[in-house]
Amino acid sequence: MNKVKVFKLNDYEWYAGYDLESCIELAMQMTGMSREEVIDDPFEETQERLDTLIFYDEENDEKRSFSEELRIIIESEEQLPTFFAGTEY
Repeated sequence: MNKVKVFKLNDYEWYAGYDLESCIELAMQMTGMSREEVIDDPFEETQERLDTLIFYDEENDEKRSFSEELRIIIESEEQLPTFFAGTEY
C-alpha cells in the first residue's frame, strides 16, 4: 500500500494524497484555477514538520498536530487525494 503524504502546494494550502500530481489536479478541480495559479514551489511535508505544524479543527474547537490529523483522515478511509488544511479557511 502507498503511503499517504501531505503536500504544501502554496503559501496557504495543503492536500493529502499518495502523490503530488494527484493533489495538484484536485486543487485545480476544486478551485477552477490553472496549475500555475494553484502551485507555488510545492513540496512534501517532512515528518518533523507534520509533528510540529498545528491543525485547528474549527468544528470541535480543537488543536492537534498535522500528524494526528493525517492519522484521523487515514483511519476514516476518506477518499484521497483530499484538501487537508489551509490558512485562509
